[in-house]
Amino acid sequence: MKFALGCNLFVKSLPKTEENKIYGRQLIRSSSSAGANYVEATAAASRKDFINDSNRARKEAKESLYWLGLLKQVNVGFTEELANLLNEGGQLLKILTATVKTAKENNSS
Repeated sequence: MKFALGCNLFVKSLPKTEENKIYGRQLIRSSSSAGANYVEATAAASRKDFINDSNRARKEAKESLYWLGLLKQVNVGFTEELANLLNEGGQLLKILTATVKTAKENNSS
């Protein structure tokens, strides 16, 4: 949730250019979807659902990094904010990747 809120606040602080509107909207969507899918995973009825929901959250986190990268290319002066969000998103992606990997390994044993 913290990552999604951070992305939302960051997008609101950007200049209102067409690129920022398009990329920012996508970033808000993917970052909030990552959190929502993780919440779904924690309430999954089966291990298969947990793996699927966690993997969907992982994909949305990865997509968020893509949109952050595009926003970094079209904006200057937001170095610290972008670095923090890229770091947080990268950590989230690593956690979700490890979660999916471990769940799959436990599922096959």
